[in-house]
Amino acid sequence: MIFDLLDLTLLQHWPFLTLVLSITLINTGYFVPYVHFVAHARSIGFDEYEAAFLMSVAGVMDLIGRLLSGWFSDLRRMRLVHILMLWTSLTGVSLIAIPFGRTYSALMTISVAYGFCAGALTPVVFSLLPEIVGIGRIYGALGLLQMLESVGGLLGAPIS
Repeated sequence: MIFDLLDLTLLQHWPFLTLVLSITLINTGYFVPYVHFVAHARSIGFDEYEAAFLMSVAGVMDLIGRLLSGWFSDLRRMRLVHILMLWTSLTGVSLIAIPFGRTYSALMTISVAYGFCAGALTPVVFSLLPEIVGIGRIYGALGLLQMLESVGGLLGAPIS
């Protein structure tokens, strides 16, 4: 019964494995700001409410990023894989910028950029998956993807 839902043949499907590896690596850095950004802002000298507000803004921007990215992806002006590369690159740039943010306005800008771009990743991944594996294998692919990508999410923050 469980093996009917868990399509292990996907582990031999190279395009799927490439996506899984990519998303796992993305998830290694994805949750780092949620764990360390407030502490970083506090270490610079901002009070706990100012620091916490940065993450609140990132959360709101995450929601806006998801909505607009899903809408933009549906327009099909670009291939989904290119949209994923765009959001991944911009998320990476915002992560790299965190140590350079020394003022509250700089940290707020980084928080807005990170929240929007990181949120924009999610709908693209879920839209790209059926293109890679086909609609008939989507349930097994989604389960395997989320199971394997969680390894990156679990390891990223402690490693950082």
